[in-house]
Formats: sequence, C-alpha cells, structure tokens
Amino acid sequence: MKHKTPCLGAAWRCRLINRGSGRPPCVLTRLFIGLIRDRALGLLVLWGSIQEANPTVHFTTSWTMFKTVCVSAALLAGTTPLVRAGHTVPGALPNYQVGVVEANLALPQAHALGIGWTRVPLPWASLEPKANTWNFQYTHNDQTLLALAADGIVPVGVVQTVPEWASATPADGLKGVPRGLSLPWNNPGNLWGQFMYSLARHYAGLINTWIIGNEISVHTGPSASFDGTTMQMAEMIRVAYEAVKAANPAGAVQAPGAPYWYDRGATTNALLTDLSRLPQARQHHDFIDGLNLHLYNTVQWNDMVFASYHHMLAEHGLGSLPIWLSETNVAPYDAPEDPGVTPAEQADFLIENLADSLAYTPHVEVYEMTDPHARVNYGLVSASGSSGPAYQAVRTITTVLADTQFISASVLPYEWQAVSKPAVVTFGGVRRLVNVVWDQGFQSTTVSLPGYGPTATVIAANGTVRTVTRSHGHFTLSLAPAIHHSASPPTNAPIGGPPLIVVQTVGRGQAGTPTAPPLNAPSEFARPAAPLIARRGDETATVNPDQATVTIRRGSQTVTVGGWGVGAGQLLGPSGVAIGPQGWVYVTNAGANDLVVYAASGRVVARWGTFGTGAGQFNGPSGLAVGPHGTVYVADTLNQRIQAFTATGQFVGQVAAAWPTRLQVTSAGQVTFMDGVTEASGVVSFSRVMTTLPAPSAVTALAASPQGGYAVATAAGQVTVYRHDGHVQATWTIPHAYGNRLPPRITALAWENSTLYVLDGRYNRILAINTTRPPVPIRVTATGLVDQGTVAALPVSAPTLLGPAALSVSATGTLWIANTDRNQLLALTPAGTVLRQVTLHDGVAGVAVTAQGQIAVTGYYGGSLTELTPQGRVIWRSGSPGHGPNNLDHPTTVCVLPNGDLAVWDTGNDRAVIDSAQGHPLNWITAPAGATALTAWPNGDLAWATAQGVQLVTP
Repeated sequence: MKHKTPCLGAAWRCRLINRGSGRPPCVLTRLFIGLIRDRALGLLVLWGSIQEANPTVHFTTSWTMFKTVCVSAALLAGTTPLVRAGHTVPGALPNYQVGVVEANLALPQAHALGIGWTRVPLPWASLEPKANTWNFQYTHNDQTLLALAADGIVPVGVVQTVPEWASATPADGLKGVPRGLSLPWNNPGNLWGQFMYSLARHYAGLINTWIIGNEISVHTGPSASFDGTTMQMAEMIRVAYEAVKAANPAGAVQAPGAPYWYDRGATTNALLTDLSRLPQARQHHDFIDGLNLHLYNTVQWNDMVFASYHHMLAEHGLGSLPIWLSETNVAPYDAPEDPGVTPAEQADFLIENLADSLAYTPHVEVYEMTDPHARVNYGLVSASGSSGPAYQAVRTITTVLADTQFISASVLPYEWQAVSKPAVVTFGGVRRLVNVVWDQGFQSTTVSLPGYGPTATVIAANGTVRTVTRSHGHFTLSLAPAIHHSASPPTNAPIGGPPLIVVQTVGRGQAGTPTAPPLNAPSEFARPAAPLIARRGDETATVNPDQATVTIRRGSQTVTVGGWGVGAGQLLGPSGVAIGPQGWVYVTNAGANDLVVYAASGRVVARWGTFGTGAGQFNGPSGLAVGPHGTVYVADTLNQRIQAFTATGQFVGQVAAAWPTRLQVTSAGQVTFMDGVTEASGVVSFSRVMTTLPAPSAVTALAASPQGGYAVATAAGQVTVYRHDGHVQATWTIPHAYGNRLPPRITALAWENSTLYVLDGRYNRILAINTTRPPVPIRVTATGLVDQGTVAALPVSAPTLLGPAALSVSATGTLWIANTDRNQLLALTPAGTVLRQVTLHDGVAGVAVTAQGQIAVTGYYGGSLTELTPQGRVIWRSGSPGHGPNNLDHPTTVCVLPNGDLAVWDTGNDRAVIDSAQGHPLNWITAPAGATALTAWPNGDLAWATAQGVQLVTP
C-alpha cells in the first residue's frame, strides 16, 4: 500500500441497538445478550426459514425487538458466523478476475465498475481494542461488507496491526509481535490464535480468504506495519492458518502482500524459507494457500517478475500455489522537472496491465478505490467523489472481460530498446473473442487480427465505441505510439500507446448471417470450408465451423459435441479434423491455438496446445492428419511449420514448411501439405535419429565427460556419474548448508579431466568431486564442508558468489562463473582465488569458454549472446528478445560444439539455437516439453534431459 495508515475513516455506529443514540445497550439488554448469544444463530435461522416459507407472516413488535437483540448479540459476541451455514453470499460474481482495493469506501462507484473482489483492511487493534471487547461496527461494519457481497464484490480480509494489550513488544506500538505465538493456536494464551479463530468464524461464508500482514519488508514510513522478523511472521501465518481452517474449513490464508521493487522478493523468499522450517510444515503445505504481489508502473516486467516468483515457489516445493497481483497502478503527477504520467496514460496503463497480468495470475487488483486525501494519487475516485480516465478505463476493461477466460498473450518483455510492435492479449467467452492491443514503441504501427465475422467493435480506454469492417479476412487497425518514457532520448516504453479493445461475435455475423471463422493467416486461404469432414472405416466426423460443433457418427450411433466457448470440449474456430486408428477424433481449434481430442462417444480424452512458438504451441493451426500408427501431424500455419505428436499429445518433432495447410500422410510415412499462399504442394519427412541414455528424474544440470561418460545432477541434490554405456559409476549426495534443510540447487556441472565441479546456486558454493575415488558420506558443520578426500569446497562464497547459474572451465583450468545475482562474470583459479570480475548489464545466465579462450555469455533479460575477451572486452553481440529466428527469449545455458559453433538454450521458445562462432543464427531445434539442462556431446551432438532420459540430437 502507498502512504496508508490503519485508520480508515469515521466509524459506523451500530444501527440495531439504540439507533441514533450512539449509547451502549442498557444493563438488562446486556444481560439478555449474555444469556442468548450462543443460541442467537439458531433463532435467526428459524426466523429466516419462516420468512422464506411464508413471506406474508408478520411478527409483533415484541418479536421484532427480540430479533433485533438476537442480531446484536450475534454481532457483539464476535464468534457467531455472520452468514448461515450452507448458504452463500448473495449476488453474482460479475468479474472475479479484477478487483479494486477498498471498494467499500465508495460503494456506488464500485458497483458501477463491475469488479469482482476487493481487499478490506481489518486491523486487530480496531476490531478488538481491549481483550474480549469486540467492535465489528467500526469503519468496515458488517452491513458494509454484506452490501459489497450483494453487489457481487467478494471481500478479502487483510489482517494487520497488533493492539498493545496483546503485544509481546508493546514498544513497537501497533507494529509489534503478539504474545503466546509459540503456544498451540487454541491455547487461551495464544492471543493471536484466539483472535483469528473468532474473526474467521464470524465472517465464514462472507470472507473466506485472509491475507496476513501487508508489505512486511517495509520498516519505515507510513507503509510500515510490522517490526518483527520473518520467522515471527511465519509463526503468525502458521497460527492463523490453523485457526482459520478450524473456524472455516473453506477458509484460505495467504502471505503478506510484497512490493517487488522494494527488495526484489528477498523478504518473501526468507519468509517461505522460515515457513518451511516450522514443525509439520510439509504436512500443511507450509501453512499458506497463496502469495500476494505488488507491482507498479510498467507492463513489461510482468514476465520476469512472475517467473521469478514461480521459480521461488517451486524451489520451496510450493509450485502449485497461486500468485495474486493484489496491487498495481501508476500514479499521475505533473512536476516541472519530470512531466510524469498523465491521467490518460494512467488509464492506458490500467487497461494494458490488467489484460497482460491475467496471463500470469488468476486475480489482479487496482490500487486503490479512493484517494484518502484531497490530492492527486492512485485513487480511481477523488476525495471530492469525482472520477476520471482511470475509473472509466477500469470500468471498460472489467465490462468487456466479464465471463471470459485468458487465451494467449504476445507482449514484449522489458528490454533496453523499445520496439514498435503491437502487443496482443486474447480472451475468449461464449460466442465472443476479445483482443486487447497496443503499440509497444515510439513509432506508430498497425495490427492485423483474424476476422471471425464481417464487423467488429473497437472500444477505446475512455469507453468510446466504433465499428470496423473485415478486409481480406482481417481487421487492420492503426495504433498510436507510446509517449511516456523514462530516459532521454527515449529507450523504453513502460506504458504502451493508447490501447484498443476489439470485440468479435463468433459463430454468426451481423443479422444472424452464418460466417466461417478464418485463421490469422496472410490471406483468406485458411478459412475452413463448411463443413469439414473426416472418415475412417465406419466412423465419420463432421465439423460445422459456424456452430463450432463436431458430429461423430459410428455405426448407428451419432453424437454432437463442441459449441462456441472455452469450456471443456468447446471450440473457438475449428479449422481441421482427422480420425485416428483408435477411433479418436482430432480437431484443430484455431481461435484457442490448441487441439481437442474426442472419443467416438463424444468424451474429451485429450487437449493440448497454447499460443506460442515452442514445442506443442501453435499460432493459427489449420489442417491435420493422423498416420497409420497414430502419429498426429498438425499444420502450425502462422509458425510456418508442421508439428508431430503421439496420439495423446507428447511432442515428437517438427519441420519447417511455408504456410502449411491440407495435410496428408503418404504410404511411405511422409507428410504432404499445401502452401496456403502460393497453393503449391510440398512434402516433408520426420525421420530423425535420436539416442536416449539413462538418467534420473528432475535433472537440473548435465555435463559430458572427456572420457565419454556423463554426469547429471537432480533437484534432490544428487550427482550421478555414468559410464559411456549408461551404467552408473558412482553417486554423491551433496548436503545442504549447515542449519538449513532444503537441498542444494545444483545449477551447473563442468569437467576438468577427472574432476567434476558442482555449482550450488542456493548456498553459493562450488564443490570439486574427485571422480576417481569412491564416494563416501559428506558431512557439513558450522565451519563448512568436511573434506573426506572425495569432495572439497572451494573457498569462495557469498557475497562474492551470489546466485551463480553457470560454470565453464578453460583449457588453462580457469573457472568462469555466471554470477547471476551480481550480474557479473567471475573468473577463479582452481583453488578458488578471484582472478577477475566483469560486470554485465542484461542478466548473465550462461557462460562457455571457446577453444580460442574467448568467453560466450547469454543475457537472460536482453535476449542476447555476447562474446568477450578474457579481459571483458566485447567482441560481438547478437540477438534480441522475441520469438523469431534471430531472437532469444530468456536464454540460459550456452555451450561450445566441437566445430566451434555455439548452442544456446532458448528457454522462452523451448528450443536450442545453433549460432556460428561469430554469432550468426544457423539453425534451431525444438526441445520436447519439460526438457532441461542443455549440453554439447564430444561427437557434436546436443543433449538435453527429459523424463525418458538424456536424449542426443544431431544439430
């Protein structure tokens, strides 16, 4: 949160007891409350049931007073659920994807926004100012929360501040640590556990998600809210988790919101580590159900930041946890020394970032609903109650995206040089396709979108609407360039140009005229004929492109499946159909860039594919064919290739082909296709020699030995050396660091004769294994690794070595390290003495030493491959972020082939790119899904690790 305090405005008074007087209830009433509070819920349920059964029933004044006292007793008791068991909160959820912080402070405007959720601060010090004295009627009273829910806005509770009466460190004021944290949550001495149980039980069914704390990495200024350690916060989360689950089995507990740019996730990582150290953490998923991220000011960092958080979760064994983007915005201001961000640019940012972030998170929230003071800030509504472009932008995007699901996104990551290339984010709903588009550079550009009907609706950020007409199968729109920049001359566009939202009705055009949805292809050639028919034996599959249905006939049985939509078995622009030897029906789904497989009964048996250029990804798939042995061939038209899969979707391989459509499999096993532009015929073959060698699962590093064998490292911290025939020679278990329990993260292996160097990116160390001696147990003490003659640790560690990711050994024995978290190259002697440090600028991730002694380095964020002299002088640099033949998307490993060419692990594109010794792209090989740990083999092959083992591929 930005410049916020726990005080949240004027308190609402209880309207049920002594309405208008503000006085507490009389002694008799208080006594009555004490007698009935445990039975209040049952009485209310009885009353509600009678009213529901017969609304005409009227009650006497005495019963009305009794009902009022029951309600008041339930609220004042503090432990009675506000929502009846088995009932849901009233109101639909118009758009649970998008929320706004503290929507309760401006209910009428929030209702008009169409948002689906809001975080509501619930400070302990305000709710329970004295022990066992509850105040649910302060600013966020129960009536306000129920009003939110009635509007379909789900409240999410943010619990913070510790009252001094409950604090173990009262000198810290409201930022202290509760007393009794080490006790069981239900022990009366655990004050925090008692509070969270009462809170979760009272709001069960109304507030089911609880965020514990907020921005705990901030220790100074108005945003500071916690002065304890991360271990103390971990204890608070554990107690809250146990108390909430006991009070409300449907409840969820999330970690505090984390402002990424404050410490780049360091506090969150420390908190996750401390949570994992708690007793029984593994049995309780480390006591958390999700993370919260706060990310401001630019769209282009979403890719990197979410990737780093998912990587962090995976390292702690929590890879399935969701990450909510619970604060985002950019503040408009106008200072003479810096023109800043205009209100219109703020509106542009909100549309662009809300659309793009939904590629990474299930829930995104704008900070904030109102400005707490009469000044220009983040709020969608000013202190005077007026609203501006940002409010209209959020209203526009939430209205358009209601009842849709994210399909794909093509947005450039952060880079040093802005590129005028359109960003396209796609959402799908029932008979509706939504594209959010904008220019990412400082020169105007155009975007061409596939037309699924004769016209489309184009909406600007301010809500203005116009209609465009399809031409040659596409809608072509002009995009205005970005204006805001952070440097002079401008090099980067943190906010894109004015966005446009393009909405198409799919399936039927204007006035109910049937239309066939075309592909995003260079001409109208790819529009499928209606109907599409496939036959095999007594089975026929007929696709109706207009209705997006598939009718399967087998013998006397007929079933129709599909229909427009993004649900299970539904389709968005079916463009090809084929039947496999087992009777399964395969349908390419161009609008969603995937492939759906139905059994003859109509049941969905498989579905695979997303938008992209990697293995198993598509861009406008069209024709397909199934070989006699069940191999599925797909014309990935706009990626200009044909991909091959097993019957259940495992990637087999790919070959280049110009705008392929209309596939057929010949008797010789070749695949013929038609070039959709020239209508010429072509033929390709998928034959490839590939050797698979044994390897364990979860391989993190791989290296071929000079003796012809190889070594692999796993996520469990084991290093295994194999002989050339695939038989195990020896296995070493690398221990964790002293005082830790997580296994090491082995990021690289490198051979020098019979010595195998092991790089540990988690504990910042380099180990040397003498592979000529049999392994013995490795011990670690407070002073370091105990050398027992087999494994030795080099005398280099943090802060010199920080987050190392790659290692290469020169012919002279010098160790070159990609010292990633310090963004530098590090040269060491075999004894660990630092020879040289070379600072780089775009995220060093991979390093390899050439036969000439030069250093090849990959730039993770810059999408680059650079060759340096050993002194750090740049010889050449190639590559840029992207997905084309000359681009790299988050490259990591680089290795040197025997002929001097360089192979780069292009992780974002799921491929190995072969470059010449001068950095010119020569070829690329798509890796199978889940492949890891690229390396070069002595015979010139490339190798990577898969679930099946180490696969050797000829470049």
